[in-house]
Amino acid sequence: MARDGVSGRETKIRFGSDQSDIQPLPYKVVDDGSGKPIIRVIYRGEQRLFTVEEILSKVVIKLKEIAEAYLNGARVKNAVIAVPAYLDYSQCQAIKGPTAAALAYRLDKKVTKSNVLIFHLGGATFDAPLLTIDEQGSIEVKARPGQGYLGGKNVDKSLIKFCVDKFNKNHGKDYWSLRFEASLVDKISSSWL
Repeated sequence: MARDGVSGRETKIRFGSDQSDIQPLPYKVVDDGSGKPIIRVIYRGEQRLFTVEEILSKVVIKLKEIAEAYLNGARVKNAVIAVPAYLDYSQCQAIKGPTAAALAYRLDKKVTKSNVLIFHLGGATFDAPLLTIDEQGSIEVKARPGQGYLGGKNVDKSLIKFCVDKFNKNHGKDYWSLRFEASLVDKISSSWL
């Protein structure tokens, strides 16, 4: 569990889906009694319950602080916040990610009629919508292919597996066994201090 705050992992809760996505998380996701997910964490040394909206608001506030610090104190007044493209109408009240990217693209350039491919590899999803933007700035989605279970964490897992396999082959030792033994040594040595 995160020691004093909420893990930065991208967490997605899909109702009616398999719970394997939330089982390995360093915090607990529980039902509030009405089918709505509640996040149980250790926050500032005590157990607390937060709604997903409360967690997201803390993330947005922190992102705003980081952006303002990066911009040497300039005030950030506007932001585009999006939801994953695979959500249906009843699941979202915000603009979808690829559309937000197209809006940002349109704001950044003087656009003549053009086709734009938005490539988005998120923490758990992959989208590559094809959009047409006309001279007036209207955006039309021509195609929206995507994969709900393919994203950065899948790339991370594959890269870790590749590195561990390479380590095991090069050194003739099992990486995970060595890591476990190292953590035991660390616990024993810290208990002596």
